[in-house]
Amino acid sequence: MLFSELAKRVAEKYPEVKTVYPMDCELSNVELYDPSGAVPPVDTLGIYTARQIGQDMTLPLCFVCAGTPDQAAHDKIAYSDSNYIIIPQVSVVDVVYYIMSLFGDSFKQQKLYSNLIYMLLNGADLTSVFCEFSKGTGSQLLAIDISGKVLAYSKPFMVNHPHWIHSIEVGYLDNYLIEYILSYRVKHKMDMSPNTFVLFCNRLQMYIKVIRVIADNEIIGYVFMGNYTGEFPWFSDKLMHLLAKNLHSTLLGSRSYSTYRFNMHQSVLSDIIDGASEEETIQRINAAKLTFPPNMRAVVLKPSYFRGNEYLYDVLTPRVAEILPASPRVYKKNAIVTFVGVDNAGALPEETRTAIETLAADGQILVGVSNLFHKPSKLYVYYQQALQAMSFSRRLSNTGGVFFFSDYAFYIMLDRMEDTPLLEQCRHPVLASLEAYDADKNTELYETLKIYTKTGFSKNRTAELMFMHRNTVNYRIQQIENLFSVDFSDPSLLFKLQYSFCIDAFLKNRYSDLAVLPKKPEGE
Repeated sequence: MLFSELAKRVAEKYPEVKTVYPMDCELSNVELYDPSGAVPPVDTLGIYTARQIGQDMTLPLCFVCAGTPDQAAHDKIAYSDSNYIIIPQVSVVDVVYYIMSLFGDSFKQQKLYSNLIYMLLNGADLTSVFCEFSKGTGSQLLAIDISGKVLAYSKPFMVNHPHWIHSIEVGYLDNYLIEYILSYRVKHKMDMSPNTFVLFCNRLQMYIKVIRVIADNEIIGYVFMGNYTGEFPWFSDKLMHLLAKNLHSTLLGSRSYSTYRFNMHQSVLSDIIDGASEEETIQRINAAKLTFPPNMRAVVLKPSYFRGNEYLYDVLTPRVAEILPASPRVYKKNAIVTFVGVDNAGALPEETRTAIETLAADGQILVGVSNLFHKPSKLYVYYQQALQAMSFSRRLSNTGGVFFFSDYAFYIMLDRMEDTPLLEQCRHPVLASLEAYDADKNTELYETLKIYTKTGFSKNRTAELMFMHRNTVNYRIQQIENLFSVDFSDPSLLFKLQYSFCIDAFLKNRYSDLAVLPKKPEGE
């Protein structure tokens, strides 16, 4: 405990005492005067009665005079250059007892402070540090980021206010508290200081010591320490500075590729992926003033085979950062999750799409891409889409490529159906007839109809894909019409055949049949 802190606390409780401290210093012990002993060392507070202070004695650097000194003792004290407290005779018993009790607490707090420093140095999580502090002092601790996310708090968290209790339970501060915190500095015209300050909250009827976590002249988080007495441990300022430093490192991240705001995007994105509620997501985005593209697609990138976290962090991540420098990204299940801004129709910028396709092909990376969406709070749904598209692509035996959910949505839907007999009944009956005919006659009518259907009943495109003359295709189509009474002039037939071939391939695990047809070369 600093002598100045001791003097202030004693003077606040007992205004009649006199305190002087020309040379402030840290105190770690207290001793009653012993005429046969040595002068107390500089870190020890000596307690003397007024009669014990004589002209020929050496006064320590820090001492207490219990009782009103006579003129000679008074002069000696005044010219000693020591730090001292003079207690009037009428208050001696109470004040000395109070000082001794303070030092009794101080020794306990010194041990507590040492334990807390040890925990921080050994990488203990902040919640454990906060709980240890609260257990030893009775004060509460809470840390949040600028979006209102609760990062750590002491347990049990005892605050007589429903908004605070609810916030701790759900893991983020509601709008009421966020607005109160953000407006306090403006309302009281406070500067952007990194130092601690104490306020009294009328709503909580609690004294709160606060320190802001600041990066690049921007507040990125807070640590709050509260109790109902206003008496904080002597080391509270030092501890809060250490906690703010720890929180600063946590919020910026050890793998920061940009600014704190970029990391804040990543934090919100990570929480969305982990299932944060839409209400929480919207509130945090608004509180942190984060912006997102008006049109987005979720993207999941994953190596086609496991290569370890070092490859994910040190090789794949930098390449993704080059392609999507403004898009935050998080790691989930050995994959990178991000999003990309697109146009109103959902089309990726051509340069971006080409770069992603090149990355997928060169690095044997599977890339799942969701449908178009607009609200970042809905990202979890579209992350699942991208994940499903990427996962389903594995059934196609792909080692790399870009897979859009819209291309595989029908198959994913089939995959979730448990009524297999119903699926079999949904196929157009001509498929089974064609397969039986092909087996008996050694023909390829089934395959021809499948390609013909995939091309939208284009005979020219079917001939190209099957490497046949167009007349051969005409003949086979005519055969199908004549043998099985198929009317290709029926406009609804195309859709029926399309979903029938999809169901047929799905049921037979012929996933190669589900692959998207190659694009027709431009100009043809």
